[in-house]
Amino acid sequence: MSEPGPGQVFDIRDRAFEFAVRIVKLCKYLEKNSGVSRSVISQLLRAGTSVGANLEEARAGQSPADFIHKNAVSLKEAGEAHYWLPKPRMKALRMESANSKMSRWSSVR
Repeated sequence: MSEPGPGQVFDIRDRAFEFAVRIVKLCKYLEKNSGVSRSVISQLLRAGTSVGANLEEARAGQSPADFIHKNAVSLKEAGEAHYWLPKPRMKALRMESANSKMSRWSSVR
């Protein structure tokens, strides 16, 4: 998804869907290529994909209070995803950096 131009706005549900797609791809990568705990990956996956789902539920809210509540839940899930996101990324970066160094060291031989 590209950034909106002047006068152009992206729907938050579209942005949440794109976020969920990126989270799924990251979690698949982490499962295969990192030492990140499955429980952390699962938490990240659940939180990151539930943001858009809760926004959709809010759209179909049965009352203004229900609408507000579902949006608040979505915001909390986004916060949880934000909390977990740096942890696996940092571990993946450390592993990538270590693999890169190992590759460079083995090429010196």
